[in-house]
Amino acid sequence: MKGFVAAALVVAFGLSASTALAGVTSVKAPKRVKAGKQATVTVRLDQNATCRLTAGKATASVPLANQIQFTFTVSPKAKPGKYTLTLRCGTESRKLKLTVTKGKGRRGTSKTLVRGKITTRASARIGGDVNPVPTPPCCKVTPTPTPTPTPDPSAPGPANSFRAVYALASDQAEKPGYVAGIVATIDEINRWFATQTTGNVQPRWIRDAGAPKVAVVKLARPASAYENPADGLASFRADLAAAAPLAAPTQKSVVWMDVVNPEGACGLTTAGISWMTERPCGIDPTLPAIWPSGATYITAHELAHNFGAVPDCAPHSIGGGHVGDDPGDLLYAGGGPRDWNNLSLDPGHDDYYATGNACSDIAKSVFWTKTASPDS
Repeated sequence: MKGFVAAALVVAFGLSASTALAGVTSVKAPKRVKAGKQATVTVRLDQNATCRLTAGKATASVPLANQIQFTFTVSPKAKPGKYTLTLRCGTESRKLKLTVTKGKGRRGTSKTLVRGKITTRASARIGGDVNPVPTPPCCKVTPTPTPTPTPDPSAPGPANSFRAVYALASDQAEKPGYVAGIVATIDEINRWFATQTTGNVQPRWIRDAGAPKVAVVKLARPASAYENPADGLASFRADLAAAAPLAAPTQKSVVWMDVVNPEGACGLTTAGISWMTERPCGIDPTLPAIWPSGATYITAHELAHNFGAVPDCAPHSIGGGHVGDDPGDLLYAGGGPRDWNNLSLDPGHDDYYATGNACSDIAKSVFWTKTASPDS
């Protein structure tokens, strides 16, 4: 960028002796960074926690991880002086003292510290091992009722099926291996669902020669349009409908897209669409797909929402499509950490699966199929 070098700055970091963070074992930050270069704050915890870093007007958060990197570029126009970054993990916070000093060139006069956005990378701990690809649990959901007839054993046409979509903004190119990662993710979550369901049924997907079919769709607007908090979701839904209309009124969509969710979530389900927005959460579907790593957990979580779980009338509902009683529940969103080693589909069968009550029972949904075969 023109004039970038002339406004060089030096940034010195230091930690204050404020309140210790529960579960945090270390916080590292560079002592000096020149303007235009990246500054990285690394946080390590002994358990999964949700952390947020605020630097001036810029902020970024990571849900339930145990190792996090916050990266940002110092503005070349930042005014020399002392600044304070705020790191919050759980309910505790710590101040990171930051000093901006003038380098060669013109003295900066702006109070803006961060140029652009703070980006994040994170990993979550599952049992005793660190999961190299995080499985963030956060999502926003608007549950929609699902039909209640028994599963249809006929060949899965577009009706009562999920379609897999890899959506690209107008300024994005397809990533090599991404479609294969989506296929592997679907196969892995179907395998997991089959271990949890009555009759070993699994979600019904549109398939091509037996394998899940992934439609690669180019949307009309750039990525920034879908990240806009004001109308990003509405723009996404409208453009998806225009670029790839549903093949049947009862077809549902599961969409992967490399953007920041306008609602601040890693996944979002509404009106028959599950939207996985990977950029802020590091949940790209990759090979190999291993439960519950990578995009497998968040995809299964959103699929359960798309089936219609969890209704507010469920005994352990805490609203928003989640339960709060069992950390091992696929749709748990209580105050404690998830039980990653014992994830189950409605353990106890009292909230949303095989409940046998009038409140809700997604086991009755027509979106289940007996096997992965296209003939069932």
